[in-house]
Amino acid sequence: MAIAYVLALFLGGFGAHQFYLRNTGSGVTQLLLTLVGALTAWLYVGLLLLFAVFVWVVVDLFLIPGWVRRVNGSTLR
Repeated sequence: MAIAYVLALFLGGFGAHQFYLRNTGSGVTQLLLTLVGALTAWLYVGLLLLFAVFVWVVVDLFLIPGWVRRVNGSTLR
C-alpha cells in the first residue's frame, strides 16, 4: 500500500499509481489529461485539465486501500 501512496503523491498526475494497481484505463486517461493540460496551459484550458487531474488524484488517495485489497486478493487466487 505504501508504494501505491508514494506513486500517487509523486507521480499521480501521470497515473503511475493506476498502472501499479492494474487500472490501466484510468492510468492512460490521467496521463493523457496531464500531457494535454501541460501542453495547453498557456491557453488556460490546460489549467482546468490539470486541476481536474489534481482532484482525481486526491479522490484516488481515499480509494487506494480498497484497490490494494482487490489486487492482493486477485493475486492470491
